[in-house]
Amino acid sequence: GEKMKEPGTMLFSKAYELMFDRSFKQVGGGYDDIMGVTREDLLRFVDKYYTPDNMVTIISGYVDPHRVVAKMNKTFGKIPASPPGPDAALNIALGPNEVRTAAIYHPQIEFSQMSFMYPGPPATAVKERVALHMLLTFLAGSSMSPMVKAMTLDSDQALDGGASYRPFKRAGAISVDLSTYPGKERQAMKTAMSILHQATQVP
Repeated sequence: GEKMKEPGTMLFSKAYELMFDRSFKQVGGGYDDIMGVTREDLLRFVDKYYTPDNMVTIISGYVDPHRVVAKMNKTFGKIPASPPGPDAALNIALGPNEVRTAAIYHPQIEFSQMSFMYPGPPATAVKERVALHMLLTFLAGSSMSPMVKAMTLDSDQALDGGASYRPFKRAGAISVDLSTYPGKERQAMKTAMSILHQATQVP
């Protein structure tokens, strides 16, 4: 919708596509796709996904749960399970040492926005997730944090900056985001990367 047209959203979406080969906004399609759905399409969808193996049932109240379960098994037990669908988990699309870049022009902004995204630990790597979150919060969690202060108050390379980490099932994304002045993009990028590199070298 309108949110996808905002400069920041467009930038993050493009970085996400370069990292994972898929949009970070999973939608059912555009207007023409939705208007083209037929009754047969809807019936096929119901037959495929509205099956007992996809149901979650909560039994509450003054009832005998064993009788309720027996009745449910009798009612739904003969309906076959749906076939397994494709694995929807995100995977890193970048190859070893591969770098992908893209540029977006938006007429509504007069400054440069940059987003650098790196592979991070998956959601299952709890210790790594906690350590990474603490590191990014220290480096870029406020206007006085080392990375943001070095680029805004100390050197006037950027208007603002930040860093975040998004964990997924089998992958993670580390994002460094900067708002800077036209002509200072390369300098701001080098400064941010230098600070991140120094932080990761501390024993």
